[in-house]
Amino acid sequence: MNSPARAARRLPARRQEPVLFIELNCASRRGPTGATATGTINLTGQVDTPTTVFIQPADGITTVSPGNVTIPAGQRSASFTISVVPVTSGTPVRIDASLGTTSLESDSIDVTP
Repeated sequence: MNSPARAARRLPARRQEPVLFIELNCASRRGPTGATATGTINLTGQVDTPTTVFIQPADGITTVSPGNVTIPAGQRSASFTISVVPVTSGTPVRIDASLGTTSLESDSIDVTP
């Protein structure tokens, strides 16, 4: 299994919030159309209160369910499902996540017909 796609960005310093990561976990960096995968939102530290991270496809060929994930108090991650619609040519897939005023785009995974 290849390493998951990952992207990270430090959040604004107004509150000392943890770094946000998006992981797209799949068997490989290439996947067939119609495939599903699990995405995980990770923070580098635990949250004191339930924290909602909004997620959405960045490409129009995937769906994510649910449209947001809540990281429970005392935890540092939550997962979501990614589904890919049929494509006619190789297409990169990306997922956007936002927490507060910070948005982040995942690395891409190539989807093939």
